[in-house]
Amino acid sequence: MPKVATINVRNFRALADVLRSLGADPAQILESAGHEPDLFDRPEKTILYTDLDRLLSEAIRATGCRDLGLHVGVLQGIDAAGLVGLVSMNSVTVRDALGAIIAGLKTTDSGGAVWLDVRNGTATSGYSVVIDCVRNVEQFCDASVAILVNAMRQFCGADWRPDRVYLMNKTPQDLERFAQFFRAPVEYRAPASKITFNSAVLDWPVKAHDAAYREILTPILEKAIESARGDFMFAVKSMLNSHAGDRRLTRPGVSRALGISVHILSRRLKSAGVTFTDLAEQLKIERAQSLLLKGKHIAEISSDLGFADVSSFTRAFKKRVGRAPSQWRGMRMTGRRDSA
Repeated sequence: MPKVATINVRNFRALADVLRSLGADPAQILESAGHEPDLFDRPEKTILYTDLDRLLSEAIRATGCRDLGLHVGVLQGIDAAGLVGLVSMNSVTVRDALGAIIAGLKTTDSGGAVWLDVRNGTATSGYSVVIDCVRNVEQFCDASVAILVNAMRQFCGADWRPDRVYLMNKTPQDLERFAQFFRAPVEYRAPASKITFNSAVLDWPVKAHDAAYREILTPILEKAIESARGDFMFAVKSMLNSHAGDRRLTRPGVSRALGISVHILSRRLKSAGVTFTDLAEQLKIERAQSLLLKGKHIAEISSDLGFADVSSFTRAFKKRVGRAPSQWRGMRMTGRRDSA
């Protein structure tokens, strides 16, 4: 189990199109969930897996769609997975293609895992969430199985279909749409999200694969797999930044979100030369500096960042920066004009 689970925006980018199709504004939902409104325009950005979980909760609340994961999966192909997708699409056989996904997924998604099991002529493949404290497990898993079906059709041809599909969520509201998509018997409320198919398919050649692309891309993916790991400080900073004004975000809250104990959180921060309190305050002041340069009122910044009052904010800012917020902003703005 990874100590810190993250995921690339490209892995769930189709969520933006799904939200629009449901009449919702993606930017508004992103802001409500504590994300930058242009997040979907930055496919290489990495966020916490738990932050995506919170985004899904907000999206489901805003749209009333409890099948959101399936909608996302139907629209997203394996090519959206970047390097992993390109290597899989240019593999020799379907077995090789799935192997590339299984091994390479951790480079862009360390919160879940694709798996493959072959027994008695039947292949079973699915997706499992590998960390705790995730509310929307069925959304993640069902979306991933739909993406997996899209991937198999890219490998085998558009007419391919699984023998059977198992999904964790309740029977969807738009039952007919998903029946047409899977073109196979579907069991809902299953204990795991997965598909089954004849294992002979694993030895089929991947359609339209390119040996030259494979030779170029495979070593790059192998290197990425070797270096893939959860970045602890990035994860803690991401959590604190996304909840900068929430006074309730405590050590236990951050620890739960990262899937580690309070003791391990404190110990790893100490090894990095910081304490939880110092890091939280430092990031608040960095956020304040950014807001000051954007012209936001000091009282608004103080409130947004969770300070008791303007005086408390000013003292904390001056302690870190050496000057009061208004003085610091004046000097920076003057410097900008002079250099212009």
